[in-house]
Amino acid sequence: MHATDFDWRTVADLALDPRERTHIERLDAHAQLEAFYEIWVMKESILKAAGVGLAEDLRHLSVSPGRDGSTPRQYRLSENAACFQAATLPAPSGYAACVAWEVRLDGK
Repeated sequence: MHATDFDWRTVADLALDPRERTHIERLDAHAQLEAFYEIWVMKESILKAAGVGLAEDLRHLSVSPGRDGSTPRQYRLSENAACFQAATLPAPSGYAACVAWEVRLDGK
């Protein structure tokens, strides 16, 4: 569950890339906090699937939102790193959920 009085801007410079921040700032106040948590949870999910957890610099992983957050998209932590897909999941009000998994690009 996320705090409703949390100011996401206090950690934005540590957690968001410029596109993510711009996306959030365009939303109304309530939607901003919800969008921040969705982005945070997606990054955390991908980094845990990669086995690095939050030790990786969150700004280097861009999960800029698409039109449909439930559609899996591919992400790489670096050019030579494994590829991951992630999808948001339905969650109760006040929660954000995401699942991430490694994918093989060789078609096997």
